[in-house]
Amino acid sequence: MFRSNYPLRSSRLFGEDLPAAPRSLQKAIDSVLQDMWEPYFTSSKFTFTPQIDVEEDEKQVRIVAELPGMQEQDIEIVYEPGSLVLRGEKKEEEHLEYPRGRGRYDERRYGAFERRIPLRAEVEEEEIQANFDRGVLIITLPKTEEVRAQAKKIPVQLGKSQGQIESSRSRQSSATH
Repeated sequence: MFRSNYPLRSSRLFGEDLPAAPRSLQKAIDSVLQDMWEPYFTSSKFTFTPQIDVEEDEKQVRIVAELPGMQEQDIEIVYEPGSLVLRGEKKEEEHLEYPRGRGRYDERRYGAFERRIPLRAEVEEEEIQANFDRGVLIITLPKTEEVRAQAKKIPVQLGKSQGQIESSRSRQSSATH
């Protein structure tokens, strides 16, 4: 918890005595400062969170997760209707003991994680595949036949902006009247 080091005593400003800050005011300020700084020390900046990419086409959803330094036995994948849950734990490695006055600087993150990835399409639960190689996990979720049948490609027209489309419509409308 954040604690202020400022004493609760009177001080002087422009030669005038100022009253001591009430203890309740100092507690309120301490609370605000704690609320402001605590997220920086308890957030995912200090724990491991895998980075993911989600790709979707007419046939499947593909999730790619970076899990450097992990083994396949450290990873759990659970399909739930409407989402895929990726959880695991990146274990901290053994560290060398340093002589007095020496130390180390760590930027890598460790710890348990859980990512819940929402799925917008129904998938074939029995055909989900997961492959893990050199710290990269690829999960392939084939879409159901019904979802694939509903997929419709939209042709892209070249060279017409919204203004050109509207003026083209108005010309066609006036030509028919």
